[in-house]
Amino acid sequence: MNRSPPQAVELLRQIKELNVYGKYGNERFGQYLFPVIGNQDDTISSSRMLVPLRRLGVGDKATVHGFRSVASTVLNESGLFQADWIELQLAHVPGGVRSV
Repeated sequence: MNRSPPQAVELLRQIKELNVYGKYGNERFGQYLFPVIGNQDDTISSSRMLVPLRRLGVGDKATVHGFRSVASTVLNESGLFQADWIELQLAHVPGGVRSV
């Protein structure tokens, strides 16, 4: 099982403290940031992000992770941001393999 990076854990903790979903939605605030609609005690499946790609007709040609790769390439080539900042935002850990 993958462990969440420390920055994700901290952000999720802060969001939960703010109770943002419960404040602005009609549903109670569950333990998940992206719950299943109608069931706050379950998370959306990893394939859920593929639905929009399929609707666009590119589900067999594109992946969600592919957009991360494109973002990394574009941001690194722009020269506007430090490479380590980009990799951190993509949850790539220092000492790991840069994806692009």
